Order: sequence, then C-alpha cells, then structure tokens
Amino acid sequence: MVERTLATSTGLARELLHPLLPWFREVKYHGPIQVTAVRRRDKWHVIEYNIRIGVTSGAMLLRMLADPLDTLIRTAKKQPLDLRFVDGLQFGCSLTLAGYGYPYVQVRGPQVPVEVIEPPDCDVWWNVSRPGW
Repeated sequence: MVERTLATSTGLARELLHPLLPWFREVKYHGPIQVTAVRRRDKWHVIEYNIRIGVTSGAMLLRMLADPLDTLIRTAKKQPLDLRFVDGLQFGCSLTLAGYGYPYVQVRGPQVPVEVIEPPDCDVWWNVSRPGW
C-alpha cells in the first residue's frame, strides 16, 4: 500500500518504518523504501525491505505524485523534496499473486480467472510475466 497522508494512516509506517528512522539518519538515506510484510495473529512481520521503486509499488507511488520526475531527480541528487500529490488520490494498493517459485518464471502455471463486474474507480495494474499474454 502507498499512503498519502498520516491523517488517515493505517499505522503501517509507524509500525514497520519508524523503527528504522535512526539508521536512515545515521547513513543519510533519503530515498524510497518498500516494505513487504505479512500479518499473522494480529501482528505485522517484515519479510523484506527494498530501497528501490519496484514493480509492486513504483507505479502506484509515481501516479500519486503531481510531478514524479522532479521528485525522482531531487531524490537522486539528495535535494530537499517538495512532495505534491494529485488531488483526490489518497492511497494505492497492489496485490501480487505469486507462486511456483516466484520470482522465477515458470512456463506453465495455474490459470487465474479475473472477472470485472463493474468499472473500477481506481487505477488497476495487472502484471503478467508469462510470455504471450
């Protein structure tokens, strides 16, 4: 999930990212951070942190920014950011169905039918790694 404001925050940043703030400051890290986590028995468990904008979060994050190119350039140059968001976009969410040795591509996997029963009121990102789809 990519979240725009803390006013409607789910608390995930506080729980999963804020403990890393002292380390971010110590190493002077000013870039994106992606967290992969699972919730089990009412507690979040981190699987991994990534310091890149990848397939699972990059499109959502960049879509929410009013000037994504400026933000990326300023981040790369370690310049102060002026984050401005597109009005009306409060969050983005991505769901990855992974299996069969993910991230390795298998020639054949299970068919997963998707039925859209009404027009979406959000962006939909569908990533397929199978050749020919």
